[in-house]
Amino acid sequence: MHTMISKIVEKYSAINDHLASSRSHILWFSLFAFLISAMILSYYAWYHIQNPVPGYSYDIDGWAHLIPKMIETGKTWELLTEAVHHRRNFLVPFIYGLSYCFLGIPESVHILNILLQSLSSMILVWFLSAQYKRPLLGFFIGFLWAVWPPFSQYFGYYYSEAIYGLVFLLLWIVTTLFLKDPKWTTAAWIGVLLATSMHVKATCALVVVGMFFCCLTIWRDRALKYVPIIFLSLVIVYAPWPLRNYFKSNKFVPLTQSVGGAGMWELLFVMTYVPGDGMLSGFRNKIPEYREIKAKGRTLKSVAAKKRYYRDIIIAQVKADPAGQAGLILKRFLRFWYWIRAYEWIPTTKSLLVMTPLLLLAVMGSFSRYRDPNVQVAIMLLLGMWALHGIVHSEFRYQFPVFPMLLFLSFGGIASFVNRRVHYESQ
Repeated sequence: MHTMISKIVEKYSAINDHLASSRSHILWFSLFAFLISAMILSYYAWYHIQNPVPGYSYDIDGWAHLIPKMIETGKTWELLTEAVHHRRNFLVPFIYGLSYCFLGIPESVHILNILLQSLSSMILVWFLSAQYKRPLLGFFIGFLWAVWPPFSQYFGYYYSEAIYGLVFLLLWIVTTLFLKDPKWTTAAWIGVLLATSMHVKATCALVVVGMFFCCLTIWRDRALKYVPIIFLSLVIVYAPWPLRNYFKSNKFVPLTQSVGGAGMWELLFVMTYVPGDGMLSGFRNKIPEYREIKAKGRTLKSVAAKKRYYRDIIIAQVKADPAGQAGLILKRFLRFWYWIRAYEWIPTTKSLLVMTPLLLLAVMGSFSRYRDPNVQVAIMLLLGMWALHGIVHSEFRYQFPVFPMLLFLSFGGIASFVNRRVHYESQ
């Protein structure tokens, strides 16, 4: 057994050393990762375009609402200023609208997402080659991220996961580079990427809090004096959006994704609505009681009245079924990692058999290599997203932007296990 493991490790190391021996090898291998990912994701996109889910539009989340208007009117660039949806931040619809302006076909968003995700795979190879001389590790992580079956539909619909994933990947890389060699330029880029992530989805606010917490505690010796730079660049890039909303609506709401609505109170209502346990919005909207509650909320004229309306419902729901509310919170934490059907507690067999080993290996990798800044940043991003969605709202797809970090930690767990096994058998 020792001999077989040693031969596999030696062969793996030899291939890595050859690929990492020159910049040209790394470049060509990175391009190979890009092409392989693009081919797989193109198939995913084609399959889901040809086999749409009944009752679902390609724009499930409403990110590409601008493109139908461009198609209908024949206008493109002049409509980009309308890339502001009353329930969404502006960056994703703006980027999607921009892709249509360049390509001029409805599938422009699919093509954009394929290119961005393939770019992420290429960056992973390049980064892990530079950091650890492990181009194969980068390829495996990028490849699994691209081919992971539960994520396949994100490239056949107008989902923002590819954009979100690229931003988080860059945040992981830049923060790691900063911790290894602190500079004001990389500190500024951390702030820019934190702000960009909130422009994509405001739900990563807890990751921003986690970043500053780590800079003030765990990374204090290296990061403390650069915190003002991170904060200043974050404010410069993010502040124009809430300021714009303030001048439009005469209220300052820094994190809301709803302009002129009930904002967080409406989200809290959905979070505490037990009959909607684990249901996607399209199916939740089929519940008569839910539709009636939402319809009445829309009839209220003032924002204050809408907030009072949803707040009263939330209080009533919590008082009526506190055990059910506790169950919803626990399920949200589980659903971030596992596919759990509505009203059920047990994950599907596939997700249980696949995700459990990955999570256990990630824990092993975290403990065995905790001193590595790359590992520390990966843990921070994972825990930040998990905590946020466990508290607010969780679906299996929300792990997408931190999935490469999970794989990175899991491969670290495998390496730790193999090293211990070889050491034990060699004695």
